[in-house]
Amino acid sequence: MKMTDQQDNDVKIETDFYERTASSNTSSGLSKILKNGLLALIIGGIIFGIVQAVIFFANFKTNQYLRNVSIVFQKPSMTGTQALVDVEIANYNAVDVKNPTFDYVLTGADGSEFGKGELQIKGVIPAGDVRVFNQVALAKVVGKPSRMKADLKTVDVVENKNLPGGMQAQFAQALEGEGDNQIQNLEALKKDIQSANKDEKIGTALITLAQARAYEKAGSWAQALPYYKQSVELDPSNANAHYHLGMALAHEKQMDAAVKELKQANEMNPQDDFAAKGLVDLSTPAKVDASAEEN
Repeated sequence: MKMTDQQDNDVKIETDFYERTASSNTSSGLSKILKNGLLALIIGGIIFGIVQAVIFFANFKTNQYLRNVSIVFQKPSMTGTQALVDVEIANYNAVDVKNPTFDYVLTGADGSEFGKGELQIKGVIPAGDVRVFNQVALAKVVGKPSRMKADLKTVDVVENKNLPGGMQAQFAQALEGEGDNQIQNLEALKKDIQSANKDEKIGTALITLAQARAYEKAGSWAQALPYYKQSVELDPSNANAHYHLGMALAHEKQMDAAVKELKQANEMNPQDDFAAKGLVDLSTPAKVDASAEEN
């Protein structure tokens, strides 16, 4: 039967076109959101990685210096509720460090926490040397802690652009060991430095000073003294060399020369007050040897 025009117009075609279009749009929109979110996460991750890399490399050199500094608590005592302790800081770097900041925790024998805090010590620890800061006040506590732990956080590094290239790492390695082993390591490093530049003085003076310290720690003042003198001759600008030479001269009862060296050391680096303490000790001869042994 032939349909009329009106009938043609009345025919309806069943279809899910609109539903599929809506579903497709929804799916496309969701996919776009997921893709954009994933892209944002990737970009954010890349930016975070770059920031972390920048921070790492910015702190890398400082962290290298920190690894070569050790801190030890000694002779803990209590005054009322105030915890006191001697803080020994050893610097195995080829440069001076100063104003170390560290976290500390005081605990009892059973692990219970008595106190904790952060502390900065104002002072200089010269390259390759040790300083002991006496009776530093820590937290106020109730009871008597039996254990103390310190973690070094930061130090200020005194750069020395006159050192030979690569000496920082080599110097720290040479200071490993004790006694004859350390002296031999330092002598080998000195030869390496001088083979590269026979006229090099700053690094050679620092190594010579470390050798003198090694002889002194071994109790051989007669061998230490000429090394101290040589270190000062090589680098007259090294205040720590003048300090140790002064203490060695005092040990050998050459008081006038000792006073001269200690005064010069104090004038050159007043931040390191050990030379000033040495001058005070000279007025009490019994303290001279004890002070030299500590430092």
